[in-house]
Amino acid sequence: MDMKAKIDEFKPVVPIAMALRKDGMVDRHWDAISKEVGFEINPSKEEGFTLQKACDRGMLKHTELCDEIGEKAYKEHHIEKSLKKMQADWEGLDFALPQFK
Repeated sequence: MDMKAKIDEFKPVVPIAMALRKDGMVDRHWDAISKEVGFEINPSKEEGFTLQKACDRGMLKHTELCDEIGEKAYKEHHIEKSLKKMQADWEGLDFALPQFK
């Protein structure tokens, strides 16, 4: 019963944890979250940053915002990664184009 209570207590934290840990979260995304919530939240700028500290500051009220920005960061990261792969694949290739008039 004690374990179930702890799990039930932690359940609301899971979506925010997933959102804040998305690949591609960089300073501009953390700045966007900070601007919206009204206080600084950035693990790269804040020593000792933890999920618990973020929750204590009231981040659970901003789960939807964090999920939206986290998803945006993930998509941007995926596009950048695909672009770099494409550039690497095309590097060194020459296209022979006929002269036009």
